[in-house]
Amino acid sequence: MTTIPAQNFTNDSGTSVAANSLVVPTSSGYYNVFVNGTLQRGGLTTFSATNLIINTGLIVGATVVSEVINFNSSASSTSVNNVTVTTTISD
Repeated sequence: MTTIPAQNFTNDSGTSVAANSLVVPTSSGYYNVFVNGTLQRGGLTTFSATNLIINTGLIVGATVVSEVINFNSSASSTSVNNVTVTTTISD
């Protein structure tokens, strides 16, 4: 088992991530983990704001990338001339 603390990661800007501040998926999101460019199967990792745990040993110098995808949605309704238009936006 390999545990990688949050502060060992960098963000998209190359800045080190502070301890306990990894971005974690929301209830409608998910995450992917790549080791040396290879997507890891689901269930082999545990991800939290504190660390990433990979349920296998890694070779020293392996590159690990985490990708977190969160979805947010909003809806609005507008009535124009007794016609209601509803818009749902997801990103």
